[in-house]
Amino acid sequence: MKEYMPLGDRVIIKYDIPEEKTQGGLYIPASVNKEGKFTGTIYAIGDKCELNIKIGNRILFVRPGVPVGKEEEGLMLLDSKDVGVLVVE
Repeated sequence: MKEYMPLGDRVIIKYDIPEEKTQGGLYIPASVNKEGKFTGTIYAIGDKCELNIKIGNRILFVRPGVPVGKEEEGLMLLDSKDVGVLVVE
């Protein structure tokens, strides 16, 4: 896999692809997910990002960003202002 480094106050996340399973065992794709929750893991942080986050942190973000790399890598470039919540487990 290629390495990516975001510039400025941007971050790259590895987004979660939620799948729902029906009682009958069928999977409902993420495009049908009505909850509107966007979650992921911080993959890389730009040099001007002022958020108190680290690589590997789980986050909720407010809107999808720009896909980075191959679709199966699941990477997305976000402005740091679109990182809404740090998930503390």
